[in-house]
Amino acid sequence: MTVDQVLVNGNLHVVGEKQIAINQGTEFIRFSGVVNPRTISGSNTVPSTQVADGALNT
Repeated sequence: MTVDQVLVNGNLHVVGEKQIAINQGTEFIRFSGVVNPRTISGSNTVPSTQVADGALNT
C-alpha cells in the first residue's frame, strides 16, 4: 500500500495492487481506501475494519 494523498483532515488515502495468477492467466487486484493514521500499528498494518471507503477493482 502507498499513501497517494493526505486529506485535509489528516487521514490518508491509500492505494495498492497485487498481481495474481488465475486460470493460466494473471489479474491485477487494486485496492484503495481512507485510513486514519492513528490506526496504523507498530508493524505498519491497519485492520480492515479501520479502512473507510474501501474499494477492490480488477
